[in-house]
Amino acid sequence: VREVLTGGHGLEAARVSQSVLVMCGQRSTAAARRMAQFLVACLPRGAGLEIPRLGHMAPLHRPEAIAEAALAFFAGQEKTPAPS
Repeated sequence: VREVLTGGHGLEAARVSQSVLVMCGQRSTAAARRMAQFLVACLPRGAGLEIPRLGHMAPLHRPEAIAEAALAFFAGQEKTPAPS
């Protein structure tokens, strides 16, 4: 985690022009939550979502919650024009 937070990876993330949803479980480790916040801050079109009552393995334990969040995010993106 420290390497990603201090190693220039934020500069790489800043070049991503697509909309990105960064999801993290509420019960994920503090390091995972910090990493998610860092990514959202670095991504020009990044959005963050903390999934209540779930941990790092949320996609395995509650795939429907992940799918619903992703569908809602992308449905909203259809209405938002890409930056030029």
